[in-house]
Amino acid sequence: MIIRLDLSFLSGNVRSIIVNSEEIKSFSVDYTTNRTNSAVADQHDPNTIITLDYKKESLEDFKVILRDILARNHLDNFTIAEDTEAENTVAILREGDLEQFGIYVCKHCGTTFKSIDERIVHERIHYFV
Repeated sequence: MIIRLDLSFLSGNVRSIIVNSEEIKSFSVDYTTNRTNSAVADQHDPNTIITLDYKKESLEDFKVILRDILARNHLDNFTIAEDTEAENTVAILREGDLEQFGIYVCKHCGTTFKSIDERIVHERIHYFV
């Protein structure tokens, strides 16, 4: 499974922590520049998108690896969001910035939505479980 990890929303220090982690280094990695968001790419290191050859079949397993990297480095104010428009693409975002990017996260399970209305409707299921 090929996974794209978008690091373009992170500062250089946080990006460096992710890229230099043993888990990320263990994958076959291809570094590319995010061509669609050149303003962000110009401000930071050009390696804003990492393409990984992930041997397991679950994107959820990969997200767990990323959560472990963030937790181990005390980066608790970041979250992992799955891109709803690009398959097998995840981004690491600062929690306060999510809604600015049009990403709304369920407070109970972490599922992401494109609108606040979708999130509100979804969150209702948690009250019945």
